[in-house]
Amino acid sequence: SYSFCTLLEWLPNTPQKMEGGGTSKQLLEKRLKERQQFTSCSIGTSMARGKTIQEKKSVKVPFRDPATDPINTPLYHFQVQEVFEHDIPNMTAPSVATTAKTPISDVPMARRVRSIQKDGYSGIPTTMTYTDPDEVLMNSIQFAASRRPKSESQIVVAPDDVQEIMQLKTAEDVIAFFSKAGNSSTVKFVYLNRAQQGLLFRPYDLEVVMRGKQEPEHFCISASGCVHIKPDHPSEVVSLAEWMRECTLFNVLTRIHFFKNYLVGKSFTQWRRNVRFRLYCQTRRRLCKNFFLSKQTFASTLSELHKCSYELSTIPLVYYPEIKETYTHDKFKEEQATLCRTPAELEFRSSMDKMEHKLLKLCENVTQRANVPDLTTQESLEQYLLANATASGKEKGKGGKRMKSMVDAQAEQQERMRMLKRAMVEHSMLDSFIRLADYIAAENLFKNALCCFHKFHQVLSLPEAEKIIMFQITITFQGEEDLVFVPSEKEILDTYAAVMDEIIHLVGQVTRLIYIRDVKIHFASPPKTFSVGSAIRHDFRYNLLKKRTCQLITTDFAAAFEQAKLYESYRKWFIFVDVEWKEVEARWEAEPDELTPEEFERYIHDPKQSSAKDHKEPTQTNKPMGKVKQALGDLDALFNRPQGILLVNSNKLRTTLQEKLDDIMGKVRKKLLEVARKRTTELVADIQNKMRQLLARPTTLQAFAAFVQSLNEIREESQTVMARCDDIQRLYEIADINGIKPTLDEQGRKDLLIGGPNSQVHTTPLRDQFVEYIQQAGDFKINNLKVMSANLENYIDIANEELLATMAILDHGDYVSSHAESRDVLAQLAGVDDTIKTIEQKVKMYTDYQRLFDTTPSEWTNLAAIKETYQKRFDLWSTYDKFMEQRHVWESEEIKDVDDQQLKERIEDFFRKAHKLHKDVGDEVSDLLLESVTEERKNLPVMIDLCNKDMQFEHWEEIFKGMGKAYGPEKDHFTLSSLRTYKVFEHRDLVAEVSGKAKGQAGVKKVIQQLKEVWDTTEFVTKLHRDSKDVFILGDLTEVLERLEEHQLTIQTQQASRYASGEDVSAKNIRKLVDEWDHNLSTVSDVLDEWVQLQKSWMYLEFIFSSDDIKKQLHEESKLFAQVDRDYKELMNKCRTRRNVIAVCCDPGQLEVLKEDNRILDEVQKRLEDYLETKRQLFPRFYFLSNDELLEILSDVRNPHKVQPHLHKCFDNMKRIIFNNEDATEVSAMASNEGEEVKFNEIVETKGNVETWLGKIELTMKESLLMHMTMCHQGYFKWQRSEWFFQFPAQCILCIDMVMWTFETAEAITKQAEDPNSLSNYVSSYTSQIHDTVEVVKQDLDKLRRMIVNTIIVMDVHNRDMIKHLVSENVSKVTDFAWSMQLRYYWTNQNVSIWHCTAEFTYGYEYLGNQMRLVITPLTDRAFLTCTGALAMNLGAAPQGPAGTGKTESVKDLGKGLARQVVVFNCSDGINVSTMAQFFSGLAQAGAWACFDEFNRIDLEVLSVVAMQMLTITTNLSQNNDTCEFDGHRLS
Repeated sequence: SYSFCTLLEWLPNTPQKMEGGGTSKQLLEKRLKERQQFTSCSIGTSMARGKTIQEKKSVKVPFRDPATDPINTPLYHFQVQEVFEHDIPNMTAPSVATTAKTPISDVPMARRVRSIQKDGYSGIPTTMTYTDPDEVLMNSIQFAASRRPKSESQIVVAPDDVQEIMQLKTAEDVIAFFSKAGNSSTVKFVYLNRAQQGLLFRPYDLEVVMRGKQEPEHFCISASGCVHIKPDHPSEVVSLAEWMRECTLFNVLTRIHFFKNYLVGKSFTQWRRNVRFRLYCQTRRRLCKNFFLSKQTFASTLSELHKCSYELSTIPLVYYPEIKETYTHDKFKEEQATLCRTPAELEFRSSMDKMEHKLLKLCENVTQRANVPDLTTQESLEQYLLANATASGKEKGKGGKRMKSMVDAQAEQQERMRMLKRAMVEHSMLDSFIRLADYIAAENLFKNALCCFHKFHQVLSLPEAEKIIMFQITITFQGEEDLVFVPSEKEILDTYAAVMDEIIHLVGQVTRLIYIRDVKIHFASPPKTFSVGSAIRHDFRYNLLKKRTCQLITTDFAAAFEQAKLYESYRKWFIFVDVEWKEVEARWEAEPDELTPEEFERYIHDPKQSSAKDHKEPTQTNKPMGKVKQALGDLDALFNRPQGILLVNSNKLRTTLQEKLDDIMGKVRKKLLEVARKRTTELVADIQNKMRQLLARPTTLQAFAAFVQSLNEIREESQTVMARCDDIQRLYEIADINGIKPTLDEQGRKDLLIGGPNSQVHTTPLRDQFVEYIQQAGDFKINNLKVMSANLENYIDIANEELLATMAILDHGDYVSSHAESRDVLAQLAGVDDTIKTIEQKVKMYTDYQRLFDTTPSEWTNLAAIKETYQKRFDLWSTYDKFMEQRHVWESEEIKDVDDQQLKERIEDFFRKAHKLHKDVGDEVSDLLLESVTEERKNLPVMIDLCNKDMQFEHWEEIFKGMGKAYGPEKDHFTLSSLRTYKVFEHRDLVAEVSGKAKGQAGVKKVIQQLKEVWDTTEFVTKLHRDSKDVFILGDLTEVLERLEEHQLTIQTQQASRYASGEDVSAKNIRKLVDEWDHNLSTVSDVLDEWVQLQKSWMYLEFIFSSDDIKKQLHEESKLFAQVDRDYKELMNKCRTRRNVIAVCCDPGQLEVLKEDNRILDEVQKRLEDYLETKRQLFPRFYFLSNDELLEILSDVRNPHKVQPHLHKCFDNMKRIIFNNEDATEVSAMASNEGEEVKFNEIVETKGNVETWLGKIELTMKESLLMHMTMCHQGYFKWQRSEWFFQFPAQCILCIDMVMWTFETAEAITKQAEDPNSLSNYVSSYTSQIHDTVEVVKQDLDKLRRMIVNTIIVMDVHNRDMIKHLVSENVSKVTDFAWSMQLRYYWTNQNVSIWHCTAEFTYGYEYLGNQMRLVITPLTDRAFLTCTGALAMNLGAAPQGPAGTGKTESVKDLGKGLARQVVVFNCSDGINVSTMAQFFSGLAQAGAWACFDEFNRIDLEVLSVVAMQMLTITTNLSQNNDTCEFDGHRLS
């Protein structure tokens, strides 16, 4: 379809005459009407373009007006073609619909269109000629526009549109312009060129150019549409709406991934094709140069080698039987080795020999042709070739032929040179050819092995009916759980793996061509190649086949295992024969008498045989079949089962079980006869023995009692005997049922015992006779029982008379006389004891007889009485005998050998026994015993004192001296008997006193000895000092100190003891020993105290004086410390050598040396404190560091990096300083804890003392912040607020933001007089500003930027609330308190000043970094107001409140607001005056704030001094003094 764009606006406004008459506008209107009638055309064969346009079907194309239907026109729809005179010869078909046109006539205004159209009535095709109104219209426009005016009066001068065109840049601007201005603008059309886009295809990106600047291909846009002019191509016209639509769709399409990256993808594809083609060409040239098949010398040999190597791939490596065969795994391995691998090895060798022969032949030929002497010049090489040619020519020229011309000879010479060069090149390629041949052979070996594995897998995977290889497995049962295949799955897998490994080994051991001795000479170095076996093992196909084959075997085993569950019913028989029967057999052997007939029936009973014997049919009430019989019956159901490649063979299972069951059956039969025979023999003998006992007829009492007892026992056993007879009868019946025949002898004994229908013995069976004998014996017992009972009563009376006679003997004679000898009486008592025992035996026998005769037993009271009397007599006399014997031992034994505790225990034991016997017996013998023991018991305390082991010579001397007798060393050996002669027992008190003293003094000595043993083993523990290898320090002394404290208390206790305070010799000796140890322990305590103090001070100062810088600055102190250091190391070496605490500490003079060293170190520390004080006065922020931290800095002043870890204590938020170079001699910036870096306004050099350049850094920090503050204030008016946030340090941003808020709020308050809504309007604008800031937070910001924006939002929200508060308070003047109470920031005189009510502060410029600020509450505002008011009066503030309410944080946030350093100090009761004085000195000189947390914890005594210190500072501040005296120092 054609799109049409009216171009009436292009014509000049002045009417012009056309050739046909009328104006151009009228002519165009006429043509337009014709155009509306031209609604469709037919498409047919092209006449203008010949064969290039294909025949199309007739398509009806409706007319569309782009002005009314711009959306529905197709994409890239430049349908309207402008046909000018100069375009007619090059006219082409439209871009969408192809229209066949006839040749154009000479009339330029018309064109003939040939169309084939059917008649609407007859349907006959007719040929008609139409005039295309579009073409006529376009040509008319061109003709009218190109005509020159007839006279100058008709020339209309165009308005000046250059300025308006210059404002247009792109096609979008032009279309927007014409859409807005339409035809009323002076600009009627605009020229545009394509924008330069490089490789990007952007056909709709146009740029406006002035007239005359357009390129050959350009565009022209007017209010009516867009015209595309391209040389040698017909112009295309499209409406503006269509242009914008197509442009929009193009932009949408180009955002699609495919179209967006199409050009890049196409370029990459083309580049890839070019690279691949170039690589292909290079490879082709390389192949032509190095391809062996392209060379005549190698081609034939290579083909022969391929042929021979093919044989390697066809040699079978696995033997497959022609018919189906089942293998054991051993047979399979053996058959594969004998029938396959051995012949394969021979065939491999034969094929390799063929390849070797052909390869050696080629090598010989190539070597011979390339073998020339070592000719170094071209001339010598040519002479050599000419000589060879001449020699060969002579041989050939013997026929007398004409010699060749020089040209031919020269050509032949060149040919020989070329052939020689070729031969030498081919010779150089021999090593590669040999390697190729080796690879070919190896490849075929590899291929053969791989195909072999694949075929084997296929053979194993064949269906059941086609399988030719199967493996036989048998089933065995192990225990109650495991069902085991033999061979197992692992063994089959191992067999498969072994066969595969042997095949790999076979192909791997084939001799490689590259290793042949005659071939190796063609290699410059020993050739290296791959291993075929290793390559196979690492090939994924081999591993995959192996895995699949193993999976196949595993799957078949799993299926076989499932199938084998059918054999589970036989497991119980294996358990029976392997487990249960062995237990039964062992039990039968161990307990043969416990076997019953049912036990045998449980294993061999057969109901059918039993019924046949009994002539009965088997019923449910009959006993079940025996286990052995049942198992033998189940074996008939066993048969072999195939499963995949496995054949589950049950023959072995059946055979094994059959053999075991038969064996069990035989054992049961044998055991049955054995048990029956044994029991029959034993029962016959037992019954005959009992019958003999029953036949006896006794006449005496004892014999009759024995007869009655036997009769009773036989009657009790008669039921058992009958049961045994029944069991024997049942055993023989079981044997008869199961066909077990006993011997004639056994049968005779059985008939003798129980008889039977076929009995060979014609007498009454023993079983029946036994019953008759029992009845006869019972009758005899009843007839004689009365006579025998009367005889028994007579014997009992005689025994009672004997008991009474014996008791009378014990109550008279020596038994009750105190004058009798104890030994004689004890001997007589032994005879009495024998008599009593004899009577007691008779009593027991008579009592048993009474029970047998069923009479009531006698009580025998006399027997119990005589036994009690005898026992008392025996205990009395035996105790008396033992006492007399023991007393003799005590009297005769040396007193030092007598155990006093044992003595006391024995006498007390004798006394208890004597007292009890006297109470029980009460005769003169018991009186004598009690009297003797009581006498010894009275002397027991004296005896114990005398037997004291602690009694020494001086103690015995004191005793004898107290008795008034002399004592010498010759009297050292005492016994109790000898002491009795000295009448020592008469001086009880003296002995007790001296013995107690001896015992107490011994106790003191024992304590001292224990102390000595402990301290002899107490040693010092030492350890290395830091990383030193030869310097030691004391280790943990806790155990030593605890032991020392405990033992000192023990010594004090012993000193207070009365045993060490007497005037006697023993007391003085004890006192001397105790005093000696008291002195030693006191010395140890003093030495350890001094030592610990010395070590603590030495360790502290050793690190300090190890620095060369400290040594230079403290020269005298360094010498003093060196002296102490030498003493300390000598002491530690002594400690390491001797180790014992007492030995080291009690060394003479050691304590004095330690005291002197401590005094020296105290002096050194005092001087060190003075030295540090001078450093702190030069840089007051050093007061906030401990001595250790300050000394760490001063110990290495040449290393500025030492300062870095301590900067955060000297400055509020300066974590580190940034150096410009590696030597760290220049500082250019500072960094906060958050990572923010701020550049200094000038470089600070780290030269000189550290306190000096740190002071410069402090000054530079403030100057740099002032510089950045000034730049930030200036930048506020240059940058947009959202960008201004990130251009300067965060501290400056926050401060200037407050400055601007103060300024804008004050300005709004000032305008309140003129505009009452000024503050309200400012609230709205400020809230909008906060919203803009919140939008910034939503952006992708880093940590630092997000933190500064968050802080600004927190502060701005508080500021907004304050403005609302001002509005609510109706503030109209800047002097109102509601505004004065706010913390206000002002930029005056290039500096920041802060006002709070009447208090004015200068901004401190302490670097704060990028920290978060506190959320301000009304309480915080009041706290700020109080603190600033106090500061304005040079006073301090003391906020009070519960813990955790924000007191400290509020003070810190106020410090941030004023840019002051705030030092938080946690107070405790350990704070002293000097600590507070040092801290106040630092605060006063550094100008910092301090926040004392828990100030009330400081002791009252210290608080009073602290109050005076604070008063001194505040007084001088109030007086504006530059210096003051404070704690003995001048502060400035």
